[in-house]
Amino acid sequence: MLVSPRGAGQGWFIDADPTTDAAFARPLAATRRFAAPGHPAAGRVDLLTAILHEMGHPLGLDDAYQGADRAGVMFGYLGKGER
Repeated sequence: MLVSPRGAGQGWFIDADPTTDAAFARPLAATRRFAAPGHPAAGRVDLLTAILHEMGHPLGLDDAYQGADRAGVMFGYLGKGER
């Protein structure tokens, strides 16, 4: 797996403390959170979430695109400021 140095032109958010979700203070679901407006994570793609998603593929997990899968790490789209 290759990681784009610029997050596919969007820019990566690299969390100083990836063991917490403190940078993503706006929960939308138990497994889906967003960064607060103005936070550095708000305008960038979360590198941790992207790597976890990509690690699922060698484990045999496919991308999911159904609405019910939206809060799962294998959902096929990841927005800026989303974990």
